[in-house]
Amino acid sequence: MKGDLLKQAKKVVHNLLRIIDGKDKIVLRIISGGNSIAPSEFDCLKFLTEARPSVIKVLKDFLDRTGQTGLLEYAKVFRDSFRLFGSSNKKKLFILITSGEHDESYSQVKEYYKNGYQKACQASVVIFLVQGSSTPLITRQEHEGLKQEGCDACNDQNCDSFNKFQLVDIYPRYNEADIRQQVAKIYKAFQNELGPPQLQFSMPYEDFYGLGTMIDACTRVVSDDNKLLGVLCLSFLSNELFGVTAEVANTKDAYPFLIDKSGTTYIHPYYINPELHASGSRIDITNFETSIQFQNQVYNSMKSGREDEKSFNVKSSVPLGTLGAKFESKNFTYIWREVEGSSFSVGVAVSSVYKDDLQLQSSTTKGNELYHRLSLQDGIQDELCSHYGYIAIKDQPVVSIAPDSFEQPSVYYEKENNETVKTLQNYFNGYVENPTAFKSNTIRNEIRQAVMATNLMNEIWTGDESNQRLIIKWRYIGMENGVFRIFPGIEVPEFDPRQQQWYHLAETFPGKLVFTTPYKDLNDPSQASILSLSKQITEELSGVKQGSGVIGMDFEFRYFQFLIERDLTLCARKVIRGTCSIINTDGFLLYHNGTEGDLYKHIHLVEKEPDVARKLLQRGMMKKTSCIEYNDRLPRTIWFYSLDHITVSKSDNGTFWLVPIKGTNLLLLFTKHSNVEKEQEECKCSKPSLKGEVLGKCREGVDEASCDCPCYVEKACLSDLFETDAQRQSTLICQPRSMGQKMPDSTHLKNVMKNKMPLDACYPLSCSHFQRSDECNLYGCYWNAQQCSE
Repeated sequence: MKGDLLKQAKKVVHNLLRIIDGKDKIVLRIISGGNSIAPSEFDCLKFLTEARPSVIKVLKDFLDRTGQTGLLEYAKVFRDSFRLFGSSNKKKLFILITSGEHDESYSQVKEYYKNGYQKACQASVVIFLVQGSSTPLITRQEHEGLKQEGCDACNDQNCDSFNKFQLVDIYPRYNEADIRQQVAKIYKAFQNELGPPQLQFSMPYEDFYGLGTMIDACTRVVSDDNKLLGVLCLSFLSNELFGVTAEVANTKDAYPFLIDKSGTTYIHPYYINPELHASGSRIDITNFETSIQFQNQVYNSMKSGREDEKSFNVKSSVPLGTLGAKFESKNFTYIWREVEGSSFSVGVAVSSVYKDDLQLQSSTTKGNELYHRLSLQDGIQDELCSHYGYIAIKDQPVVSIAPDSFEQPSVYYEKENNETVKTLQNYFNGYVENPTAFKSNTIRNEIRQAVMATNLMNEIWTGDESNQRLIIKWRYIGMENGVFRIFPGIEVPEFDPRQQQWYHLAETFPGKLVFTTPYKDLNDPSQASILSLSKQITEELSGVKQGSGVIGMDFEFRYFQFLIERDLTLCARKVIRGTCSIINTDGFLLYHNGTEGDLYKHIHLVEKEPDVARKLLQRGMMKKTSCIEYNDRLPRTIWFYSLDHITVSKSDNGTFWLVPIKGTNLLLLFTKHSNVEKEQEECKCSKPSLKGEVLGKCREGVDEASCDCPCYVEKACLSDLFETDAQRQSTLICQPRSMGQKMPDSTHLKNVMKNKMPLDACYPLSCSHFQRSDECNLYGCYWNAQQCSE
């Protein structure tokens, strides 16, 4: 082989090695008819070996050291190449041929190729032809003729579908870019073989640096249109696939073992792991575990991915030194389970003496994420509990995804089943399953990143063992891409956190703790009003802070009322000559000490305190802006009120005080009533109807000059409502609503409820636990009219 041809041939092989992924088997042979170099010297790998990264590196180093090896014989090329591949399916055979000197005719070459192809008639073949001149001894047309030599001797009627043949020309004048372009042509030949990327595992091998037994996990990296971008690999110690008690591991009384779904042994005391450069042998586990009981009770169960435990007597050898060995029968317990998200099953064989000391766990990248579809989860029946009228899972947050992330937003929820839920859950937990229901790979990857980013909250929420969890109804976090995490975990069907009032308020007031007005959760049997408290999460990109999500919690309005009256003496109900109000920057009341019961009716200051509202308007402390709502194509003027600009305390000759509550969207308003002043009758404004109407209007007979009724939705919850385009219909984009189903329509959960009625409370409240009256009042017994000891 001429020097320039050898150089080009090496470049071709280097580029081919770049695109080999971990699921391929590979061998590099230098084939020559000359005897200038002994065959053992130019065989880098004698057998097909998994293309793990360490092997690829060895091949590249070997290739760089390779020199000229003599004359080329086509017969040897085809005979040796096809012999390596045998008759297995879907293997890529790259044959690199230079147009060097040889004494064979084309008819002989064709015969060599045809005979060789019968040994690998289902292989996909690419011949790289390195042309040394414009008039090669074997023409391109003659090489194309090889394409017609199918696998006629193959008995498989479908084998022709694998008879892929591609010829790629490489000329000495080609630079690196030209060669890459030519090599890229092979993608088309194999694109139909490339399905969704799956994680491929190598056979265990002994690490070159003495770290221990290693396994390589590799997956292809593809673009949205499934084009190969590269290969991502991770090498890890094999014992990271499982954990066992160290005191009993790898002894005669306990040992771990690992197999794949085909029964092939990966880890076993009798399995000898190959060195780094050697090829691992694939040996079935039944060659090591020879007992009939293992084959009948364990083998098939492990291959199917089930989890189980069996005990039976097995014979084992006991060494007797120079006397040889004897066999004894010992009772062993086999414990096994699937390594989720992979093709492995891990097991431990342990003598019954040590069984109680053993804990088997799958412990690689297994996460603790739970998809919100509790009704489609297996093995959680004993963990279900009742939480404010919802079926919840105790001490476990759940994750949901907004409908618009799915390819079919309107029907994805109905189409979810046990398998799709398991796939999503595996994906969340860091495994390689790729759910296909999403609109794009980009959305899918962003969702996984958001799930991983918010995982920290699981430990914080579940680790809170204080009495605060008796006060907080829900804790949750919603991300900009629609990922939602809630604790305790409940089903949240078709829920989009970005459309909720607490989310939009937090976006409107970045950096502040924002409160919603009180509202009812219709699924809660107590029908108690609740408040949502939230704050925007920001990240800095290119020096600019941007919102990435919102974190929040819900708690009962009565607790908010309790804190106000405990800590603000002016707001205590015993104060007769004044009223204390907590309002938001839109003028809606969150608290009013002259109002009995909850404020879930969405009361505005204009209605409750019309005189005070008028004074606030006159003094510029509160501003109003008109807007047009187009309802049934009939415009009406409605008013928005705003106190956003109030940053310091304001007063009016001692008749009222308006104080912004720092770091929130709230203000404290205290009104002092005089002995002679007669309180004006409350202004009554009609609330939105149930026909989709967004805003209220003044009641008939009430003068709008003295009663300017407000919009009944905060500005943060309206879309383009300030525009006066007659063609635009104002839209409500956030509205308080219940976050789940009281009874998901699921046979699974119905059966659970039927067999266990009623469900125990997730966090039962025991008032007798609190010894002091302040504790009793603080943690809920006061709300429930319980008696506390002084």
